[in-house]
Formats: sequence, C-alpha cells, structure tokens
Amino acid sequence: MDDEKREHTKRPVKRHIATVFDATAGRISQDGFIQSRPAPSSKYSDHLSTATQPIRPDEVLFKQRNAPPRYQETDYYYANSKLNKGSDLPSSDLVKALHSYIAENYSKSSLAPSNKIWKSMDETALLALGILVEETASSVLGETGDLAFLEAGGVEEPKSLPKSHDDESSSGPED
Repeated sequence: MDDEKREHTKRPVKRHIATVFDATAGRISQDGFIQSRPAPSSKYSDHLSTATQPIRPDEVLFKQRNAPPRYQETDYYYANSKLNKGSDLPSSDLVKALHSYIAENYSKSSLAPSNKIWKSMDETALLALGILVEETASSVLGETGDLAFLEAGGVEEPKSLPKSHDDESSSGPED
C-alpha cells in the first residue's frame, strides 16, 4: 500500500522553458533544446536535421505562450504599449549590452541546463536589470553628473600646441 501512495505522490518533472538567452547561446532548435549528441541523420539526406540547427532569439520570443501574433509587415512586439505612463523601458542599447554580456557567460557555463541558474535570467529579469542599472547610474551621477562626459560647447581648441622654451633650444642645430 505504501508503494502505491509513493507512486501517486511523485512530483512531475519540471520542463525547462526555452528563453531568449538559451536561443542566443545556440541551445534551441525547432524541436526544442539541442542535444549534446546530435541525432543521427538519414544517409539519404544532404540536409541538416532541424533538431541540430539553432533558431534565432526572436523566434523563441514569439513562440512563447502569451506572445502576440506576429505579422511580417509589422514585425514588432508591442508589450511596452501597455505600460503605465512614467514606466519607461530601459535603453535598448543598454539592454543589448547586458544581454550580450550575460549570454556570453551562459554560453561558457559548464552547468547543466536543468540547473536553477538557467532560469534566473529570463526576458523579464533582463529588463529589470536594465532598469536597475539605469536607476543606479542616475543616482550616482546626480542631476548634472552626466555633463562630465560632454565637451564644452563654443570653446575652440588651439590648432597647434604652443612650443615651450625647452623645445626650441633642444631642436636647434648643434655647433
């Protein structure tokens, strides 16, 4: 009887859901996660199996359950249009840089894809990290701190550096 109870109380195995980071690291194909050992292909076919060809990250994004329909003529994802006023998304350049850095680290990881770390940086976490980085930069730089990275306007730089007295005496002909 105890064996029957144990059999019915077994936890279902959680399936790892593909994220954009998995796709960027080249781990996702049309058939799901790419196996470390490629599936045997037919000796009569000169085409690669779809099980071993990675798909693009945007394809993974649009295959998500709550993704809007994708139309080729307006190939955009409009989730940001539902944000409240004042809730801006982080800079796309910043998010791309963070994504590139994190994806590179994921691709070099020796951890198994079933490890919890793989689930830690999905699309939402990337946006949250981008917001945190922007907010941190704003608080550190202050209201006018970003001006330190700008050049002064209206000030002309000299076309050539003035020669010092030492330069003139050392560059002359010797007697």
